[in-house]
Amino acid sequence: METNNMAEPTLERLESAFMNAHKAGDKKAAGVLAAEIKRRRAAASVKKEPPTPQQEMMSMPDEFTGEATPEAKKFIPGVARELAQGLTFGGAGELVGAGRGAMAALRGEEFMPAFQAGMGEFEAKRKQFKEEYPASALTAEITGSLPTALAGGALLSGTRLFQAAPKISQTALAAGEGGLYGLLSAEGDIEERLPQAGVSMAAGGLLRGAGEVLPRVTEPAKRLISEKIQPTVGQSFGPLIKATEERLAAVPLLGDVIKGGQREVVESFDKRMIEGALAPINFKVPTGKTGVEAMEAAEDALSAAFREATPKAGMPDARPLQNKINEIVQNNTDLPSDIFRQMREKLNKTIGPSLYDKNYRMSGEAIKKADSALGKQAITYIRTGDPDKQQMGRALFEMQSYLRDELIRQNPEAKALSAAREAYKNMKPVRKAATSAAGDVGLFTPAQMLRGMKSADVSIDKTRFATGKMPQQELAMTARDVIGKTIPEDRSLLAAMALKPSLVPISGVAGIAGQPFYQTELGRRIARNIIQTPGAALRASTVSPTVPAGIGGLLAEQ
Repeated sequence: METNNMAEPTLERLESAFMNAHKAGDKKAAGVLAAEIKRRRAAASVKKEPPTPQQEMMSMPDEFTGEATPEAKKFIPGVARELAQGLTFGGAGELVGAGRGAMAALRGEEFMPAFQAGMGEFEAKRKQFKEEYPASALTAEITGSLPTALAGGALLSGTRLFQAAPKISQTALAAGEGGLYGLLSAEGDIEERLPQAGVSMAAGGLLRGAGEVLPRVTEPAKRLISEKIQPTVGQSFGPLIKATEERLAAVPLLGDVIKGGQREVVESFDKRMIEGALAPINFKVPTGKTGVEAMEAAEDALSAAFREATPKAGMPDARPLQNKINEIVQNNTDLPSDIFRQMREKLNKTIGPSLYDKNYRMSGEAIKKADSALGKQAITYIRTGDPDKQQMGRALFEMQSYLRDELIRQNPEAKALSAAREAYKNMKPVRKAATSAAGDVGLFTPAQMLRGMKSADVSIDKTRFATGKMPQQELAMTARDVIGKTIPEDRSLLAAMALKPSLVPISGVAGIAGQPFYQTELGRRIARNIIQTPGAALRASTVSPTVPAGIGGLLAEQ
């Protein structure tokens, strides 16, 4: 009989073979080798040297054998216990004990000893896990408590009490959840648990109450922020802070900084309205342009869109244009005679018989020429600041609007006009708002924007405006409540300091310090976050009742 004279392979050779099989992807061979290596290690009685890289790999959770490491066998159940503790508001130990007690009762044994033993064993394992993995234990317990706590908040939000007094309701909920968690998570009988429950309840109520009282950004302000409009500190928070900002705006020098920031918010709103109106032609206000310059850029873009579209269209009947000229002339007879004559001449020259043939047909090129001339002249007169010339500019704008309306009416199927037509309709309220201010030409408040929308609404009895369905109306209504109804005076801090040098040591220094937080979008965002962070942190601390319960536990030990 043959004998096998080959020496039994050493553990090192087995480990090397295992690594080679693992690298080659031979799972079957690697599995056999892994089992043999583990068998030999278990049988070894001598003290092991520091593990080799191969041994380190063998001690990790094994994809070949499906076995978890001792570390994992301890960690995973520990996390599960903490999750259960949070999910049950600190009552997981009691539930485990109740299960043990019920099983004992079914066997004919006493309930209470088994209950206490089960709960004690559960709490002992929790204590050991928290000592070894404090961060993981706390994270798991808080995570486990969130579904239950959020479910309680969701149920509360649907009640009449919450709708009538949401801040008080949230405070009461935080107090109740903290007290319940403190009661269930404490040790001892009911009398021993009550002090911790009371402290936990007080902690939850105080934390949430303070969080509700401290400043928080209002929902209307959040709506503006979502539209990339950064309101000032006073505009972002409730009436108290807004009233304080308005009082400070009356202080020399410091007030100029505040008004400058408020003016920038109006400019941001105007930019958003213009870009929203001209979204069909993908227009963006050029950086640095505000007021009349922004409007001029918008009108140029809209005119360019029409110029690209009108050569493919035309106007079969230009006679309605002449009728409109006569109407505009009759409606502006109150102008001084020289300006009235100038307006009439420009209208007749821009939309004159030379632009259409004997059959009153007007080519696309002629329309493009007239549209461009009317727009440029209107902008030029409106930006002069002279009320009479501004009226003439508005008359020219009216003619341009009618020209475009008639072009669209006579070309209902022209696809090239669709985007320009939509943008043009959207711009009507913006244009009316921008030309309604006597002092700040080109700038307009949300209230002026709403008046422009109402004026531009051609539905019966202004139904679209009355039901809030005009384009961008909801945003304009929100901005009216946040921004206000006036445009602050435009004056730099340096100019104000030059006029009032005696106030520089006090108000001037305050103005210089506050200028970055008011007159830049980034500064306004930073200032808002600084003010709202304490309240937000306190409110967040009570999302999970483990925080007030933990405070109750710490204070109860003192």
